Amino acid sequence: KKMSDSQAKQPRQVVIVGGGVMGCMIAYQLALREKDLSITLIERCAVACASSGRAGGFLARDWCDSLPTEQLTRLSYQMHAELAAVLPCSYDYRPVTTVEANRDPRHSPSASSSSSSSSAGWLDGEHVSVDPKADSSTTAQLHPYKFTHALLEATRRLEALRELVHGTLHEVVFSGSASASASAS
Repeated sequence: KKMSDSQAKQPRQVVIVGGGVMGCMIAYQLALREKDLSITLIERCAVACASSGRAGGFLARDWCDSLPTEQLTRLSYQMHAELAAVLPCSYDYRPVTTVEANRDPRHSPSASSSSSSSSAGWLDGEHVSVDPKADSSTTAQLHPYKFTHALLEATRRLEALRELVHGTLHEVVFSGSASASASAS
């Protein structure tokens, strides 16, 4: 079926429920891949107000190797490194060296102790053992709240975000095979 000129110029309406990292990432990825989108993001409180704004932000490339999520974890780690170079706002992404520090009253510092290594120089070494877990090529950290907001800002700059609604979705009404409307307050 051929569309009329007025139908062809109308942007597709997309409603995303949830302004956490997943909702903002979906909006950003859709905006990158589809032209002429009009995205409405519905969030009950504020963008990144719950766990998306309070998580630790730790990323590890290979800590899920041999698990069913291995490929996803590696792709996610790579994607975060790529996003750090292209998103319009800093969200404190940085590769980090990861160590495990354990308090052990029986441990006494020695010349061979790894606690004196530069990777954990902030530890005094007394009653603490430090073991390297990963170098900065396989672990990183970001600020989750800033990251979620950077995704939202990037979506705005791609001119795909029509509206950010602070409210609760009440209903979705489908009319026909290809259209729907949402009601939020």
